[in-house]
Amino acid sequence: MLFRSEICKVVGQPTLDRDEIKVANFAEHNLYEFVARIEEITSKAEKKFSLQQQLKQMKDDMKIFQLEQKAHKGTQLVKGYDDINGVLDDQIVKTQAMLGSSHIGKGKLKGETNKWVTTLNALSDLIEEMLKTQRTWMYLEPIFSSGDIATTMPYEAKLFNEVDALWKNSMKSIEEDSALIELAPENNVEIYGQFCESNKKLDKIQKSLTTTSSKRDLSSRVSSSLPTRICFRFLHRQRTHASSSPISTSVSRVSPKCASTTETAFMV
Repeated sequence: MLFRSEICKVVGQPTLDRDEIKVANFAEHNLYEFVARIEEITSKAEKKFSLQQQLKQMKDDMKIFQLEQKAHKGTQLVKGYDDINGVLDDQIVKTQAMLGSSHIGKGKLKGETNKWVTTLNALSDLIEEMLKTQRTWMYLEPIFSSGDIATTMPYEAKLFNEVDALWKNSMKSIEEDSALIELAPENNVEIYGQFCESNKKLDKIQKSLTTTSSKRDLSSRVSSSLPTRICFRFLHRQRTHASSSPISTSVSRVSPKCASTTETAFMV
């Protein structure tokens, strides 16, 4: 409609009917003198139509793109993240190229294209968060599947259980409808925020585990050095209070375990 109105304006006939813009009617309406301008307008129309078809094809391709899963410990994992990112990146590049075209105009097509690239970027961000959650969940799951951890780290166990529930529910939903487009914000407004929050929880859990592990290592080092320190303190007292006995006599009074530890310490 827009391009027909442009032609009507160029030829100076605002009421020119669409069916009359044919070669057979050129003489009747004196259109020959406007051929170059009409060709320019129709060329723009063809290129814009091509962009419309390209956008439609991208949307259709995304509708049939399915996420693949594989079984893992009673739930599912998403596989083929490289393929998913490849499809999204390819469409984002094409859509951005469309927006950079001079033929896209400023109307409905540009608005639809902007909306589509926003959807693609949102899906890309979501897939990144999902991959991060999947990797960390797989790493922590064997740790928190043990009942002991709930006793020693109850807060962290609670956080992990929340993430675990989200992951399993999300995998079940994807199993029921594996179309990637179903995870787009217009179809699932909460899922991106849920995975972002889950990754924050997983970060807290990992920091707590690291801190706990460091404390245990320090405690272990102190405990392992304690017998040697006690032996040296005992030897010092023996040497200080012994009258004239040889040093070997003092050493002989030390327990075999303590003497062995001391001997090793001197050798080092």
